[in-house]
Amino acid sequence: METIAFAFPVLPSKTEALKELAETFRNEKKEEFKDFLRRLDTIEENWYLQPFGDIDLCICYLAAENLSSAFGKLAASDHPFDSFIKDINKEIFGIDFNESSDSGMPEVLFQFKL
Repeated sequence: METIAFAFPVLPSKTEALKELAETFRNEKKEEFKDFLRRLDTIEENWYLQPFGDIDLCICYLAAENLSSAFGKLAASDHPFDSFIKDINKEIFGIDFNESSDSGMPEVLFQFKL
């Protein structure tokens, strides 16, 4: 199992949109979000809102058997819900999941489990 956490700066005036999106995925689009995770072979996704000075950060934790594969599936997908996910990420964070990132994956500095 691979895990990763990302910190994304929320674009100005988009914090409420992010909160509303989380509420939507917890409720009326819960089953669609479950199907989305299954399509990407992802077993867990958690979001945390962290104020940081004058900006808000969204910290996203993901767990999947193969994270590179999951991101590749998302980039290649034309499923309507996956397209919605990509569009809303671009709107709230300015991230284009259709494009590969030059910055690479976050470096895991420390993990500890009992």
